[in-house]
Amino acid sequence: MKIVGKSLEALGIACVMIGLVEGVMGSTMWMELYLSIAGIIVFIAGRSLEKRA
Repeated sequence: MKIVGKSLEALGIACVMIGLVEGVMGSTMWMELYLSIAGIIVFIAGRSLEKRA
């Protein structure tokens, strides 16, 4: 469970970073917002799984 939690945390951080790059390079901010929110949710899910283990 700990490995799954860490993987979800890494995926969440990567999603937020991709969202930030998309916001800087893209013309619309909606994709940045969606990716950032999704990354935060995935990170929090991984964090809670890691704390349970």
